[in-house]
Amino acid sequence: MKRLLEKLTLVMFLGATIILTSCGDDEETTPQAGLPSISASLHVNGSASSSAMPGDSVSFSLTATAEGGINRIVALAGTTPILDKSYLDLGLTPGSTTSDVEGSISPWPSASDAGTTWEFSFVVVDDLNQVDTTTVSLDITSPEAKVQTAKLLYPPTGDGNSQTFYAIAQNKIYTHSEVTGTAEAVSPNIDLGYYYGGTDMATLAAISEYPEGVFDVSAWGTKNATKLIETSITLETYTALSTVADVEAEFENVDFSAQDGVTSLLAVGDVLAFETVAGLQGFIYVSDLEVGGDSNDYIELEFILAAAAE
Repeated sequence: MKRLLEKLTLVMFLGATIILTSCGDDEETTPQAGLPSISASLHVNGSASSSAMPGDSVSFSLTATAEGGINRIVALAGTTPILDKSYLDLGLTPGSTTSDVEGSISPWPSASDAGTTWEFSFVVVDDLNQVDTTTVSLDITSPEAKVQTAKLLYPPTGDGNSQTFYAIAQNKIYTHSEVTGTAEAVSPNIDLGYYYGGTDMATLAAISEYPEGVFDVSAWGTKNATKLIETSITLETYTALSTVADVEAEFENVDFSAQDGVTSLLAVGDVLAFETVAGLQGFIYVSDLEVGGDSNDYIELEFILAAAAE
């Protein structure tokens, strides 16, 4: 659904159109009844609300009264009618003075709508061509992005028991022994591993690119080809990311065309972009580093995902 930001003058223009096309007599009539009234509210996932997130269901309910008899009720998203019913369509008899109407709004908000405001107008016309209009707004917000902090990965050790490998979606660190020492399919979950090389130094690598000369993962049933590339994003830009929409917007600037699944010579403050084979996207911030390939050396990482916080 496109942005629904329209001026009230458009609604009044529509109201004038309704007056001209309503089912009242063609002859001029002097009103003998009070002005009609309409009130409306929006509901998000079944509860009254003035804001929604992508994927939420949105509906409306309204109450119209008219001493002069309800003739027509119209609901608009911006200037697009989403409801247009005569008193007959509403199941009313001539001269009915009240009507309660409910309806759904489709399509629901999508990720591209985050940061916009949808405006809805509701109009009642009575049999005397008198009109009342009310307008309500819905802010489309983005959920907070999921942040996974203080993930320590260690260089691989010969016994296979170092916490070297990471499954991003699971937010879980694995050892090589945990992958190969069970009949369960663990390797499909794991997205990257860490090592410290004499030339590469601090390095993160997709499992598909993890060098056998460092540690042999050939026994793994699945070796995920995670996309991984270092970015020029500053710490200030990274820390400003807070919502899923923020992450998605920044991710539009990422170009994986030069990536080979390996990022080397990492240092504190570096920001990497990743995309898993399952399509999960986000950024990795190198928050700490103990240089070296010994068992007590490590890299500390923080992840922010294009996924809603739980």
